[in-house]
Amino acid sequence: MAPSKAAQKTAAHGKSVQSAGGKGKNTAKILIISVAAVLVVAAAAVFGIHYFTNVDTPAADPGYSSESEPESSEPDNSVRFPEGTKVSGVSVSGMTIKEAKEALSPIEAEIAGGYGDATLSFENEKVTVSKEDLGISFNTDSLLISLLNRSLVENKGFTGEVTPAFSFEGVRAKLAELAKKVNQDPVDANEVDFNFETLEFGYKDGKDGRRINEDATLLSLMQHYRSGAKTPVPITVDAVKSQGVEEGLLDHFGLMGEAFTYCYNTYNAQSNMGMAMERMNGAVIEPDAIFSFHERVGNSTLASDGWLPAGAWSQGRLISDIGGGICQAATTLYHCSLYSGLEIEERHYHLQPSTYCDIGLDATVDYPSLDIKVRNNTKYPIFIVSGMDGIELHMAMYGYITDEWDEITLGSQQTGYTPVPKPIFQEDSSLKEGQYKRDRNGLAGSTAIAWRYFYKDGELIRTEDLPSSTYSAVAPIYKVGKKTDTSKIEPGSESGTIPVESSSSSETSEVSTP
Repeated sequence: MAPSKAAQKTAAHGKSVQSAGGKGKNTAKILIISVAAVLVVAAAAVFGIHYFTNVDTPAADPGYSSESEPESSEPDNSVRFPEGTKVSGVSVSGMTIKEAKEALSPIEAEIAGGYGDATLSFENEKVTVSKEDLGISFNTDSLLISLLNRSLVENKGFTGEVTPAFSFEGVRAKLAELAKKVNQDPVDANEVDFNFETLEFGYKDGKDGRRINEDATLLSLMQHYRSGAKTPVPITVDAVKSQGVEEGLLDHFGLMGEAFTYCYNTYNAQSNMGMAMERMNGAVIEPDAIFSFHERVGNSTLASDGWLPAGAWSQGRLISDIGGGICQAATTLYHCSLYSGLEIEERHYHLQPSTYCDIGLDATVDYPSLDIKVRNNTKYPIFIVSGMDGIELHMAMYGYITDEWDEITLGSQQTGYTPVPKPIFQEDSSLKEGQYKRDRNGLAGSTAIAWRYFYKDGELIRTEDLPSSTYSAVAPIYKVGKKTDTSKIEPGSESGTIPVESSSSSETSEVSTP
């Protein structure tokens, strides 16, 4: 819907306020220009884009001075406008400011009515703007005060126009939401690309991005209202230029580091770790991003997702559990990250040292609580190539090769030992008197430290301590029948029967009831 005639008049660059008389124009302009300038600055700061009408002055009056205008900007409401005072064609002569505002409310309503719904569009994206989204306000209050103050000084009436101003708060909010679909970041020509088939680096083709220009779009929207057009308003979208190629950048890219581990576990365990390695293959770690084993591999406890039952630690026992064996894939990721110079954000050690790596250099995972996380601490993406061939697990990381070092080595050593704790005996009613059976093996505990060495041209330039490890000591558990003399059970024995003595003085260790 096009604006009313009153709105069309005021949407132009401004209409002057004319005096009922013809004297005092030049000197009066000093005050009114100052008022207009203040209104412009305030309106620009608060609303950004709006349309307004200045109040013109009468002819020059040598006797008039801006210093003679009353100090109060809000005259007593009992003061009335003199004859000849009109606003937007409505006579407010003899009215107070309050009465004049009421008389002009239909003018405001008529102007506001000219701003109906409009459609903003870009390609296939559209958004509807309502009158409420425009945030319309009017200059009525300030205009009436200005006219009345002028009248008090020159004792004559003046004319002015009610004009709208717009905050565009709702429009900007809708454009911001639309920008999520429309805006696109530029792709710089020096953005590195990697071919996972050939293991070669190259550059992505540069591509300009785009951004919605809010101010230009709002200007088009107001022109749309003034013209009375029925077609959608095109959203102004600016191009964001991409950058050029950095000379010699690709010379710094290649193999950062790689790691191998070997599996002699069961078929199911090999299947699980092979699937984990395959799921990590092709991953890209963006600069400063954190790579999570679980986020990439997924929930490894779901048999419906292809995970098989295999060996896993639980409460000191080696049991068969869905997803067992994937810790070796996590350890391979840990080693590759260390050799590639990445930062370790999270790592956990096993209950006991692993057979497929040196003590203190293992990494255990347990979905979803225990994870292995590493951070890309370079300025460029890192590309992961991983898989399993027979019993060999292999992972390589490709990316930016620093000049700071040219070799990384890992080391570890055991620092402590805890013997196997004393056995725990639990009475089992299913066993006969004197009978016993080992239910859980005992395990000795240990502690270990690990480190990473950085070399440049054969010289050690940096040493970094890696997370330490504390492997738990586990007490053996025996199930025993009633009256079993547990003091006669040989350490490490599997099962057997101890003759029950008739004498009540036979010695027995403490037996608990599970």
